[in-house]
Amino acid sequence: MEKDTWVLVADQAGARIFACGRLGRPLTLVEEISHAEGSAHVGELLADSTAPRVQDAQSGARHSMAERGDVKRELSERFARQLVNTLEKARKAGRFAKLALVAPPQLLGQLREQLHRPLADTVVLELDKHLTDASPEALASALDEARAAAQ
Repeated sequence: MEKDTWVLVADQAGARIFACGRLGRPLTLVEEISHAEGSAHVGELLADSTAPRVQDAQSGARHSMAERGDVKRELSERFARQLVNTLEKARKAGRFAKLALVAPPQLLGQLREQLHRPLADTVVLELDKHLTDASPEALASALDEARAAAQ
């Protein structure tokens, strides 16, 4: 087994997975996962979209029938599914026994929706914060604080 606990730190633009002997220090980077679509502007995504378009009768402008929020939500849900699949493969390979999830509230909720047993049973801590760019030391401190608050 690589390390006892893995920490997934994610946002819409990407994720980092860290390992530690127990939830805390030191954190060792295991993998970085990029999600370029998550940081793209909705207009760029809609321009590349094959979604049906309608013409606005008053202005003559063409708009996608897909709502901008729907596009972002779908991309976020797809990324959450990708992250959960990555974690599930690692769990099956015995690479970790415990898991901590750190993500902004919306993505954390999407991750929760995708988690199924037995992967969901490995989650020992959830932190709804945007810490993807935090240093390993700052992340470890935030995890320590969250763990202390949960006790």
